[in-house]
Amino acid sequence: MKLSKKLIGSLAIVAVTAALAVGGTISYFSDTETSEGNTFTAGAVDLTVDSVGHYNGLICVGNKWQSCEAPNLETNLVDNGSFETPLVTATQNWQIFNSGTGWDIDWANDSQLVYQGRNRPEPALQEYHSGVLGDAKHGDQYTELDSDWFGPNDSLNGEPALIKISQDINTVAGMQYQLSYWFSPRPDTAAGNNEMKVYVNGDLVGTNGGAGGASIVWTQFTYIFTAEGGTTKIEFVGGGTDDSLGIFLDDVRVHEMLCEESEEYTEACYSTWGLTDLGATNQFFNFGDIKPGDEGENTISLHVNSNDAYGCMVFSGLVDDENSINEPESEVDQTATGELSKNIYMYAWADDGDNIFDENEVPFFEGLLANDVDGTIIPLTTIGNPIAGGETRYVGLSWCAGTMGFDEENRVFTCDGESMGNDTQTDKMLFDVSFYVEQARHNEEFTCDVLRTDQETVVTDLE
Repeated sequence: MKLSKKLIGSLAIVAVTAALAVGGTISYFSDTETSEGNTFTAGAVDLTVDSVGHYNGLICVGNKWQSCEAPNLETNLVDNGSFETPLVTATQNWQIFNSGTGWDIDWANDSQLVYQGRNRPEPALQEYHSGVLGDAKHGDQYTELDSDWFGPNDSLNGEPALIKISQDINTVAGMQYQLSYWFSPRPDTAAGNNEMKVYVNGDLVGTNGGAGGASIVWTQFTYIFTAEGGTTKIEFVGGGTDDSLGIFLDDVRVHEMLCEESEEYTEACYSTWGLTDLGATNQFFNFGDIKPGDEGENTISLHVNSNDAYGCMVFSGLVDDENSINEPESEVDQTATGELSKNIYMYAWADDGDNIFDENEVPFFEGLLANDVDGTIIPLTTIGNPIAGGETRYVGLSWCAGTMGFDEENRVFTCDGESMGNDTQTDKMLFDVSFYVEQARHNEEFTCDVLRTDQETVVTDLE
């Protein structure tokens, strides 16, 4: 009954106001709020893959097997890696700059935009020193990655000013490069003030830190990487206590490794390429003259470019072709099928991009192609731990024509060809390697079992 009264009263008011409005003798307060352009756009899961091929100690660069061992120190690919420009002109021998350094500069943190009542300036500012607390390692200036908001003539101290600096350098896909830099803790600061992380194409390759002593102590660090494409991003990120004090950096260099074409292995190679959707021309393995004892490795890079996704690797479609039978083979083999897959041993693991099976890295599988690999599905993720959108995952895939071993001390695979006999001469083997990703959202229980096509398909467990 109470509800009915209210409803009737409301109707009466509407009738009166409508009548008054016709006469134009009363105005009304009004307000309209509109949410414009409401849109549903389907998301996507997009995977691209690149590869770097190795064979008998060589690397596939420019479709040629080459030996790359020493850096070319004559050419530094980094612009202003010694931080000599702009020139510090302040009498305090330090200064802040937001441009002209050759580096992209960003604040490392966004958790505190106001300090002591003052707003953080934009864009981010990079701090240069010229002999303030000691000499530069190279030239006259170096940079501090816990920067400053307003410069040497302002009284503000202790503001959160950590920065990250990055630079895109020109590279060649498949070519190896050496990154080197000099780091020092700021003198008379705690270790928590001097934490720096170094990234190459978004992959963490170095972490530096330590407490500062009475003076600057420079230490050099180096890292060898293989370019994935025509440009490579290097990035230095300041971390730790965010208070405008800490993390000195100088003399950043990237040198191309000097390479020489192999005189022994002159067959063209195609196992190195930049980021792409895999097609008919992308073979991780394409060898036409395998001998007992040959070995190789592919470092495969998987880029999930959008949403988080679970991933699987699939080996399938093995074909053993006798190809032809020469005299040595005919004396030991009269079968109509090839035997090469029974003599190619493979080992796969979750790599960090350096094509070395490190002690802490997770193995995926090992075995002969014929017995243990064909028809195998390997999970690249575990339940609840997908590949994050924008993240890169690496798979190391080593092979041996013969019996594979592993040198624990030097962390290298070995290959003994004694077990591979004349029955494999002229044999040819083909197989497919596929990568599958599936959205993680609303799909928390995904497993690679969904890819099973028959009872012979084997899904391995990833511990």
